[in-house]
Amino acid sequence: LFSLSLSLSLNPPSLPSYHSLSVPSSSSKVYWLHNTFSVLYLIITIVVMSVFARQLKNRKMKRSSHTLMITQLPTGVTDSQMQTHFRECYPGADVVDVQFAYNIHKLKICDDARKKALLGYERSVEISKLTGKPHMTAVGFLKHCPCVQATEVNGEEYYLQKVRDLCIECNRQRDQTRSDRLDVAFVTLSDSAVTEEVVNCYRPGKEAHVSKISDQIHSGRWSVKLAPVPENIRWSQLSVGFFLWYARFFVLNALLCAFLFFFTTPLVITSSLGDLKEAD
Repeated sequence: LFSLSLSLSLNPPSLPSYHSLSVPSSSSKVYWLHNTFSVLYLIITIVVMSVFARQLKNRKMKRSSHTLMITQLPTGVTDSQMQTHFRECYPGADVVDVQFAYNIHKLKICDDARKKALLGYERSVEISKLTGKPHMTAVGFLKHCPCVQATEVNGEEYYLQKVRDLCIECNRQRDQTRSDRLDVAFVTLSDSAVTEEVVNCYRPGKEAHVSKISDQIHSGRWSVKLAPVPENIRWSQLSVGFFLWYARFFVLNALLCAFLFFFTTPLVITSSLGDLKEAD
C-alpha cells in the first residue's frame, strides 16, 4: 500500500498517454522514499524465502514403512480385489488392511464452521457468567461495517442454534461422503521388505507385476509410494485433482512474480524502460 500510494503520487493521471511513468527529480524526498521501500521489500523477500527454503530442507517427511499410498485407482475396486491382486503378484505379501479415501472437503468446511460456532457459544456463556447478563452478539453479513447498524441477538441462543444446525449438516455431508470415493487407497502390508519391493516395482522404467485381475483394476496405471504418516496428510486436500493443483501452482506463482515486479522494482529502472520504449 505504501508503494502504491507513492507510485500514484509520482505518476498522476494527468500525464500524457505516451508517457507511462513520470521521472521526478532525484532530489525528491518521495522519490528516494519509494526506492527505499522497494529495496527493503526485496531484502525482506529474499530473507523470508531463504528461511523457508532452509526449513523445507531440514524437514523430512515421515513415512510409514508398511503402508502403501496408491493413486489413480478406479473407484469401483473392492477390498477383496486388492487383496487378491497383492497375493498373486507378491506371494510373501500379507495384506493387513485396505482403506479407501473419500472426498471430505465439504465435510471439513462444515465441521470447521461447527467448531467455530461452538467456540462462540462457549465464549458467550463465559461472558454472561462474568457480566451477569445475557451476552448480545451482532449478526448479519455487514456486522463489522461501522456504517451499517447490525442486528444484535442473544449470543448463547444464536450460537447454540447454529451448532445444532451445523451438526445436522455435518451428518448429511458425512452420509454423502460415503458415496463419493476418490482414486486413492492405503494398503498396509505386514512385511516392510515386501512393501519396499512393491514401491520399487512401480518406479519409472520398471514394469509392475500383473495378476489375473490386473486389467479390471488397472494396476498398470497405479502410482505407488510409501504413505506419509496420518498426521502429515491433509485429508480434505486429497480431492484436489492433478490439473487443478498445477493450475493453482502456476496462477499463484504468476501473481507472486507480478507483485514482486511492480512493488519491488525501483522506479528508476521502470522509468528507463519507458524512455527506451519512447525512443524506439
